[in-house]
Amino acid sequence: MGDAKQHHYIPICYSKNFSDDRGFLSLVDLWGDGKKFSSKPKNVLKEKYLYSQPLYSENRFDDSIERFFSNEVESSWTPIVSRMRRKIEISQEDWAGFVRFISSMHIRVPSKRYAVIELLRESVFRQMSQFDLDVPDMPEEISRQYRDLAGESAKDKPSIKDLIDVGVVRVSIDPHRYISSMSRLISSIILFSKGFRFGIPRVVHNETDVPFVSSDNPVCFFSGQSLKHVESPYLIRDNRSFSFIFPISSKMILVNGCLAKGKSIHASVDRVDFVRDVNKVVFKFANRFVFSSNHDALAGASKFSDVCPRPVYSRSIVLPGRVDFIYYRFGLPKKIYDGWEYGIKR
Repeated sequence: MGDAKQHHYIPICYSKNFSDDRGFLSLVDLWGDGKKFSSKPKNVLKEKYLYSQPLYSENRFDDSIERFFSNEVESSWTPIVSRMRRKIEISQEDWAGFVRFISSMHIRVPSKRYAVIELLRESVFRQMSQFDLDVPDMPEEISRQYRDLAGESAKDKPSIKDLIDVGVVRVSIDPHRYISSMSRLISSIILFSKGFRFGIPRVVHNETDVPFVSSDNPVCFFSGQSLKHVESPYLIRDNRSFSFIFPISSKMILVNGCLAKGKSIHASVDRVDFVRDVNKVVFKFANRFVFSSNHDALAGASKFSDVCPRPVYSRSIVLPGRVDFIYYRFGLPKKIYDGWEYGIKR
């Protein structure tokens, strides 16, 4: 698990399978004007205390979720990948571990936390919009800030909502609400729901010189069977026609039968165009970081810096203090910075 303060949302046991011969990852920061850099897996794709839960009664934080990910989810990943690499028959126990790992990778990443916070924040906005309250005796400094931000649309007597809309007043959401939503969000993953027909999964082995890439949001699935026309993230209209992609390593991906035909669980690909099309899908689903074993494979990633899966409030299930289901569309990335203070010392 490493440093208990540093919680890897992309675990080292996963990202190391995309490193080069020296053990370095090549990365592109899609939020940083396509900045390229290299790093050891242990030094990136992490946040301090990401999964820590506040225990107010004991005046401390609990790291049980981080320990669960480390001990119960990640521990079986390396042996499973090793067996897949050697094309050994995959047991039911391995598949169960694989599903558990993929489920965690779908809900533990920052983009999911941002989506929960954004939806809960939108819920607050909508409740406040019912009250068009004027702001009495607004200090000149705040008034000036409001006018600067609002520009020509500034009102003589702004309401609280007007101040929120332009960012003078910020609504902070407890990031712990994301953790509280985790179990329900796992249950809402349609791929693993009861009665859903996933079909035969395939492990595709890359025989080209172009490596598969991955990202900080590596679980990709969508309606249809075309890698060139990916319209609605995480939406499956017909379980007979959908595409699923999960990068395993630079040389392996897991897909469903729509993307790889055949009777065997293992398949090989020697087409560079297929590998590059898969990588473009991964770029499109990424939140901030994409990574690979070399920078050449990440060429073109910056073209996708203005698109990622975005939550849609009107079609999501948002309840007081939690989110049970998130409906997505592709849209402009939105950086969520939250200045929440727990009042408990770390």
